[in-house]
Amino acid sequence: MSQPAFEIVNSILDIWKIAVQAIMFLVLWAAAFRGKKSKRDGIVAVLFILANIGIGFLPCTAWVRYGVSALAIMGYAGICYKKQIGKAVFVMLAFYNLHCLSFLIANSIYMKIMSVMMKSLDAVQESYL
Repeated sequence: MSQPAFEIVNSILDIWKIAVQAIMFLVLWAAAFRGKKSKRDGIVAVLFILANIGIGFLPCTAWVRYGVSALAIMGYAGICYKKQIGKAVFVMLAFYNLHCLSFLIANSIYMKIMSVMMKSLDAVQESYL
């Protein structure tokens, strides 16, 4: 497989992670803002998920997607929930905190597995090469 084909397949497979992150954020949002949901809120949620997936296809780093999402969240909260902007900031920061925590947990599991695997390798054995 060529490098461009690999990058296309990899970006397509990364879409599920972006969709899960967007849905997880929307669950946090729904828990914080328990008021009556309107049709507009559902449309905005679907647009939020689709925008995150669309930005995921662009050749940019992940922080660009996070920045655009943060601006969209603050804009929506400023328009629809003027008196509860602090709650929107808290939900957004809680989501990014959970996201960073999950990365750290996954990274520590990976490092532990790699250290165990590297200890079992013996460079002196003939079968090493």
